[in-house]
Amino acid sequence: MTTARGLAIVGAGALGRALAQTVRAEGKRVLIGSAKGLEGTVPMKDACEQSRLVVLAVPPEWARDALSKLAPHLDGSHLLLHTARGLDPETRQRISEVVRQETAVLRVGVLAGPLRARELARGEPTAAVVGSRFPDLVEEAKQQLGGARLRVYGNPDAVGVELAAALGLSLRLVEGLATGLGFGPATRAVALTRGLAELARIGERLGGKERTFMGLSGVGTLLSDAAGPVDEDVAFGETLGRGEPRLRGAEPPSALAARAAAALATDTGTRTPLLLALRALLDGQLQPTDLQRALMERAFADE
Repeated sequence: MTTARGLAIVGAGALGRALAQTVRAEGKRVLIGSAKGLEGTVPMKDACEQSRLVVLAVPPEWARDALSKLAPHLDGSHLLLHTARGLDPETRQRISEVVRQETAVLRVGVLAGPLRARELARGEPTAAVVGSRFPDLVEEAKQQLGGARLRVYGNPDAVGVELAAALGLSLRLVEGLATGLGFGPATRAVALTRGLAELARIGERLGGKERTFMGLSGVGTLLSDAAGPVDEDVAFGETLGRGEPRLRGAEPPSALAARAAAALATDTGTRTPLLLALRALLDGQLQPTDLQRALMERAFADE
């Protein structure tokens, strides 16, 4: 059982180090824990023993392995946040569910929103939301992470915040696809707006709130992504839209998120024509040129 009140960030990647830099700029102490002995890090055991709040800053596909390594050093006295934008790739579980499976941690939450490592490292002001039903975790996160550079909000709708962050990456694929098809800003805006509405419907079916998707973890992240540079997710969508052959290899996170969202929609019986069309496109069951017809010739409905 830890009696410390410190902060540890587990994950020495760009986001983990940028978060640590932001916290240190406020004159606060933070440890970066790593199992690899990288420069500027401490062993996971030391990081957990000296900290009450632990932030897991690793991609979703690494989360379960990282948590299994952390598990011997965590107990019910710790508070844990994760930053993963995605679901567990094998089970489609939320990462907070994986935390409870792999560790003894009782109070879990997600840190989400327009957190871009490069902008954090430059000291640009931004904001994030802690999705958790545990008020003490939310308050500790505000105290430890918040400051002049990073404003931290709380939201008890942990499910909604986590799903908005995890599934929202699918909209990067939508953006690239619309660009690849040659559509302009108006059509891209329609596609992104309707895509977000479909994600919110899935979130509601799984216990989240629609309004959460209109906050930092949903709309906030969407706007940040749309204003950012073209990345592998958008480039992959553009390739799909142009009907070009795909390179062999793993699909980018946006495609995995789109598949996960479509699967959850099917499991919950949620109406999501855009997401289902994306899955059909990824599976080669629909051609890019047929996508417009499939979506636009449906029966009229209310927004």
